[in-house]
Amino acid sequence: AILTGIALVSVPGSAWPKQSFTFFQDWWPQVMLMFVCVCAGFVNRRTAYLCVVTVTLSAGFAALVMMATNNVDGGGRAFIGTYRAATYDANMSAALFVLALPYAAMLAVSRGWTRWAGIGLIPLLIAATLATASRGGVLALAVLGVTTVVFAPKQHRPKYIGLLVLAVAIAPFLPHSGLATRWAEFMQPGGDYNMTSRDGRIEVWKRGIRFMIAHPVLGVGV
Repeated sequence: AILTGIALVSVPGSAWPKQSFTFFQDWWPQVMLMFVCVCAGFVNRRTAYLCVVTVTLSAGFAALVMMATNNVDGGGRAFIGTYRAATYDANMSAALFVLALPYAAMLAVSRGWTRWAGIGLIPLLIAATLATASRGGVLALAVLGVTTVVFAPKQHRPKYIGLLVLAVAIAPFLPHSGLATRWAEFMQPGGDYNMTSRDGRIEVWKRGIRFMIAHPVLGVGV
């Protein structure tokens, strides 16, 4: 209710008032429905665990299909989808795989059949992330590796350290030529569009800062 109230108040002074108003017509009912469903599901621990396992296995299945079909975009980067339509582009695909990795690690140190699923998913998700050639995905992997060990329960920390060592050991042997090329472009002056293009991240960040300065209280609108 608080977030909805803030969003409503932000509409008149937003950077794109019509689009902000359209959000409440088209998207707000769906967001509220999902919010209620998530709350209802997570009230029950068993249901919540089932949801986590399902999402993790689904991400692993998507990674397996992506690797098996070898679908790539114009830049040679793997992604979830086909040449006709992308479900997730390369960066979004990498984000999904990295998101699923902590849960795969959780399953790997648990009991039952999910342990073996988790152990199998870890190298698969890492390989799929590298196949997307997403530099952000690789940075996320590095941060994830450290934070997973730091915040792991003490009784499971040795297991998480073992999984991290295993992940680091297998990573160099996984296909990563596209990723190496993209990092090389980034290091070359003028070689990466993010540094020079109007739609590159540097210019997007600059415009975003100007937006925030122009709308300091309620932001740019929902």
